[in-house]
Amino acid sequence: MITPYCGKDGTTSAKCYGTPQPSQEYIASEATNFFTTTSTTFRGVYISADKKGVITGFKFHLQQPSSGSISVPFVIYEGSSTSGDYTRIYRSTHTVGANGYYGPTGISVNISSGKYYIFGFHAQTGMGLYNITKTDYYLKFGQSVGNENMGTEIEPVAAYTFDGPSTFSYRMWIESYLN
Repeated sequence: MITPYCGKDGTTSAKCYGTPQPSQEYIASEATNFFTTTSTTFRGVYISADKKGVITGFKFHLQQPSSGSISVPFVIYEGSSTSGDYTRIYRSTHTVGANGYYGPTGISVNISSGKYYIFGFHAQTGMGLYNITKTDYYLKFGQSVGNENMGTEIEPVAAYTFDGPSTFSYRMWIESYLN
C-alpha cells in the first residue's frame, strides 16, 4: 500500500498523489543582461536552505555562440556557510547549443535544512548567459543569496573552498519538492 503524499495544490485546496509532485521555481527569470564569457569560468548560484527538500532538476539559460555545441559539466556543491569548504554532491554533463535552458532533469538530490548549496556549471570561453544585480529569490526550500564567478581553466574538484557569493544572479530554474 502506498502512503499518499498530500500537499497544497495552489493556495486553497490539498490534493493527494502517490508520490511527491515537484514544481519549478525560477531565479532571475527577468534578467535581460546577456553577456559572453571571455575566459573559462565556473559559474553558479548560492542557495541557503531552510527546509529539507529533494532537487529533481535544474537548468541555466545558456548559449554556445560558436557553431556547433559543447559538453558542459553541471554540479551541486554543499557547504555549512556562504564561504569555505564545499563538497560536490552531484555532477553530470550536458550538451549546450543554441539559446535555451540546459542542465540535468530526472535527478534526486537531497537538500538539508541549515546548509548552503551552489548550483553551477563550468562555462567555456564564448558561452553566453544572462545575469541581473539581484540576489534574493525565494524558493520553497530556501532562498538564493548571490552568485559564484571564478575564473578557472579546470573544473573545481569534488572538495573545494569557495570565497562566497557576489551580488548577481544567473537566469535559471530549479525543480524540487519538500521532504
